[in-house]
Amino acid sequence: MPCPAVCMMLLHPGTLQDYTKRTILFVNANKQRTAAFLHYEVIQMNSNVSLQILPIIPEGDAYTVVDKVIELIRESGVTYVVGPMETTMEGDLNLLMGIVVKAQELCVTIGAKRVISVVKIDYKPAGVTIEEKIGKYRS
Repeated sequence: MPCPAVCMMLLHPGTLQDYTKRTILFVNANKQRTAAFLHYEVIQMNSNVSLQILPIIPEGDAYTVVDKVIELIRESGVTYVVGPMETTMEGDLNLLMGIVVKAQELCVTIGAKRVISVVKIDYKPAGVTIEEKIGKYRS
């Protein structure tokens, strides 16, 4: 009878527009590791993701942590708009959700003991832009 295996998937960032590369690491009951590499097509999921992040900081200013998250979003290269209560990003849903995960990890790295986040997703198969929602309100 084969040994039960635990499968762990690790996402390798890269050209998410073209494909996603995943490494699947299999660990059997004897703790032997085997890696397999997969390439597969990703359907572009054009969406808006809004992120409100509330880091619980024991001693410090939560705005400092929020500023670092906004810097992370800026450095990602996605289109984004900072609002008074949340930051809205535009792009591929998989990429944006990866940024959300990195934002949680960044807050903890900076010193947050807990991170509470509100995430809103607007997805439309033909694509959705920030501009189509708020463009008429810009002067």
